[in-house]
Parts: sequence; C-alpha cells; structure tokens
Amino acid sequence: MTNDLDSLLAEAEDKSTPKKKANAIPEYNKAGVALIVDEIIALEKEITSKKTTKEEKLANLYTEIVPFRATTIQTTKTYSSSVRIKGMTGEILITFKNAYSKIAKSAEKSLRAVFGTNYESFFKKDFEIKVKDAMKSDKAINELIEMIGKENFLKYFDVESTIKPTSKFHEEKMFDLTEVEKENIAEIVKPYAPSCKVELPKKAE
Repeated sequence: MTNDLDSLLAEAEDKSTPKKKANAIPEYNKAGVALIVDEIIALEKEITSKKTTKEEKLANLYTEIVPFRATTIQTTKTYSSSVRIKGMTGEILITFKNAYSKIAKSAEKSLRAVFGTNYESFFKKDFEIKVKDAMKSDKAINELIEMIGKENFLKYFDVESTIKPTSKFHEEKMFDLTEVEKENIAEIVKPYAPSCKVELPKKAE
C-alpha cells in the first residue's frame, strides 16, 4: 500500500496545474490617506529595524547556547527542550521545538547513507492528505464512501461539513447585496480581516 502511494505521489509531481491569471490591483487615491500610508511605512521601517537587531542578537546568543545545550544533554543524559538565560533585568527562555522543515522523499537515500540501519529509528514517513477542490462534492464523497465503506471512511477521515462562499459571491455578489440581504447574512457570512503588507521603497544601489 505504501509503495502504491509513493508511486501515486511521484506521478502527481509530474503534473502541474496552470495558475489563474491575477486581475489588476485597483489603486485607492484620496487626500489625507497618503499621510496615513507614510506613517504606516515609517512604523514598519522602525519595526523592521528593531526586528533585525533582535534577530542579530539572538543569532549571537544561539552560538553560545546551542553547543552548551548539546554538551549538557550529552553529559547529563537528560533531554531538555529549553535553556534559561538570566540577565541583569530579567531572563530569557529559549525553547527548541521538535519541528523541522519538510524533507523531500528523494532525500531518503542520502539519509540512509548517513544513518544506515538506524535510519528507521530517526526518520519516519509522513503524509498530508488533502481533498482536491474539484472533488469536494456530495457525489465525489459518496463515491469515496461506497469504495471504502462507511465505517472505514469514519475510521480514516475526520470530516467537517461546512458552507464555503463561491468565487462568484466573493467577486461579484458581495458588492451587489441589498441592505436586507446584508442584514440577513451579517452574522453568517463573515470574511476574514484583510491582511496588510507594507512595501518599503527599494534602497538605491
């Protein structure tokens, strides 16, 4: 079964879905708004500068802490995910999460070359299964249930039935709602708050 799934995933990697062409982004220009935009950009510059400084200081701290933690664990034979560091005005707790960037299946051979027979102890296969949007229909789900059986379906899948606005609603109808319609769906259809990405002027070369 695992080999069949690996083969299926390998075949899927060879197929690419063409990206939908993005529509032009409208620009909003109004007196007084430019000042707010400049204030946000100034704040973003300040935040970015402080964040960079903090990251640099943390990087310097990590060069001290990483080898200390490794030596401590090796010496005491006791695992700890955190290291506490005291300062003059407080302390910092640095925690190392058991989380890693995704490792491609193609890297297995290289890892086995490094760890040999211990590979199975250090690594395991992980799967993230998603249902394609085109298959999120009553018909497709019913076909899947019929194939594996109702009991097995509930055994292997967690399913939450919800309603999702279509592109037509999001791109058209949302801007053409009557006041009555707006009032009736106000507590039902709630779009996420818009995100804000600040684009700073590029530095002159």
